[in-house]
Amino acid sequence: MGNSSTSGFDLGERVECADNKHWAINLGSRKDGEKEPVTIMSFNKKQFADKLAPAQRCIQKSKTLKHPFIVAYVESAEYDDSLVLVTEQCKPLDAWLVEHAARAATDAAFSQELVWGFRCVLEALHFLHSNGLVHGYLGLHAVFVTKGGDMKVGALDLAANMTAEDDFAFLRTYAHLLGRPYLAPERADLARGNALKGGGKTAAGSEADIFALAHCIQAAFNKANLEVPPALAKYFSRMMSPDAVKRPTASQLLKVPVFNSDDIKLLVSLGELAGLKPANESLDTLKELSTKVDAIPTTICVHKILPSVARALQMACTDFANRDARELCRTSIQLSLDLLAQLAVRAKVDEDSFASKCLPAVLQLWSMTDRAVRTALLGSLKQLITLTPASAVNKSIFDQMLAGFADSNAK
Repeated sequence: MGNSSTSGFDLGERVECADNKHWAINLGSRKDGEKEPVTIMSFNKKQFADKLAPAQRCIQKSKTLKHPFIVAYVESAEYDDSLVLVTEQCKPLDAWLVEHAARAATDAAFSQELVWGFRCVLEALHFLHSNGLVHGYLGLHAVFVTKGGDMKVGALDLAANMTAEDDFAFLRTYAHLLGRPYLAPERADLARGNALKGGGKTAAGSEADIFALAHCIQAAFNKANLEVPPALAKYFSRMMSPDAVKRPTASQLLKVPVFNSDDIKLLVSLGELAGLKPANESLDTLKELSTKVDAIPTTICVHKILPSVARALQMACTDFANRDARELCRTSIQLSLDLLAQLAVRAKVDEDSFASKCLPAVLQLWSMTDRAVRTALLGSLKQLITLTPASAVNKSIFDQMLAGFADSNAK
């Protein structure tokens, strides 16, 4: 990959993306340190010379647009014959759906995963539209899925500010890159391109993104051989309306019930479990999770719940020195360990995931002498011991467990 900073990455599995062939996409990892997983996208200048300007724009917008549900930029480089863009590791939605086809057929929660994912996409679109930008290139190829099941918006090749003359001209020039069925009527005919500028409710062409999103949702469910939930499908006629003015905004769609069910709200809470919410609300989230473990997909358990519980445990360990916070910390530890035990019993986590994400915090608890913490640890020991490496038991747990038998408290 040349002699620039991108040579610090190893190229891995190739990922096919049907509607975005001018970018070659590979999974990879950083060579140094913790082998950070990444996605590496490369563009051949000679082979796709007519798409060079959009590819350069994709890199530029990836650098500057920061949002939890926009694919995170890592670094990039330009060579004589190519462009390289490195991002957080994620896969295009169309490729992800192919990979998870078998699970889609058997996992009752898969449909809910897709609903959650498209809520993430709406959050990203709301951010863009609120800042006067349109994505302009939305489709299965432009939505990426992380290991944790979040969908993020990428492929920013046509992202533009439609109130700016240069951006408007750019989008008209390259409007043909977005194919059907994602192409809104007002974008289909370049001769009517001026309808984007100054037309519709936002005067920014954001309505075209909403049209594309409806077709994207439909295409995703079709590819998974699932029916679009009726509570969501009923909005399609408005989202796909030939009249741009009649289409709802991203902000309005985020308020519809299907994107605000109890399960969706729970997933939103996961991202706020440690530190971002008041402590009492974090405890409520832990309690609610414990009642819904069976219905939560394994990927979310591994990549969302485990890190969140680990952060909650780490915060409890840190705050325990504060006497005023101690009782709250004890409750947080008890609930966290109960939740981990349930995940273990239901085989929602594996040993490697537990060891990398939660084990350090659990081992830190074993070094504490507080009786309530020790009792919580002993109560979950039978379930968690199956996930705990023998080396950790010998080094950090066994002696601490024996010390409990010498405690003056009979319990």
